[in-house]
Amino acid sequence: MDRVREACPPGTSIGPAEELSDRGWFPLKTITLDGRGWSPVAYRVNLGGRTVLFSGRIPVRMSQETGEALIADLRHPPGDPQGYFRAMTRLHLAGRPDLWLPLVPTHGQNANLYGQDWDRTIEENLGVLRAVVSPSSVR
Repeated sequence: MDRVREACPPGTSIGPAEELSDRGWFPLKTITLDGRGWSPVAYRVNLGGRTVLFSGRIPVRMSQETGEALIADLRHPPGDPQGYFRAMTRLHLAGRPDLWLPLVPTHGQNANLYGQDWDRTIEENLGVLRAVVSPSSVR
């Protein structure tokens, strides 16, 4: 919180992510994520009849570059493979969003999710996680 406060203009209202929905600005579900970065969190918001997920850096749309970065982050502190597995589980259980807005889109990805896009994204992230936990099992 202190780092965020220092980065914001004076007078900015700052509080824990879990308390954002209590402000009553709009319907929102906070999903605590673990495993990559410091205090990651995702937000599910219902806007115009559609579910929008703002997810930061968890999960990632896979490419060679994003997969390698994820592996590196999970292998070094504060990376936590078990925490990342919990994050994938929470995101999967929260349900498929209609729109996904990660912190950094991969190769100009579209925010719309079609068909099995979301399930494939979760599975690809779990695949990278399996490679980190047991590299010899990757074929």
